[in-house]
Amino acid sequence: MAESVYWIAGTWPGRLAIVARPRGGEWLADEIHRWRQAGIDVIVSLLTRAELAELHLQQERHHAEQAGLRFLAFPILDLSIP
Repeated sequence: MAESVYWIAGTWPGRLAIVARPRGGEWLADEIHRWRQAGIDVIVSLLTRAELAELHLQQERHHAEQAGLRFLAFPILDLSIP
């Protein structure tokens, strides 16, 4: 099941959306492909390496780039200030 894309209205150029983290493992490539179909072209991940491993998302950058998306990582530790 694909997660919903929630578009956020704003006065900035371009569009901004939030989505739940993708299902990891064998579903990851399909989830990212659906994001691309929904109009997303950049993914910004805030997960740490430990969270990526726990959620089976270590290949998220690879699958994003394969789908033609730009991938940026800004890991934020829980309870810390971004």
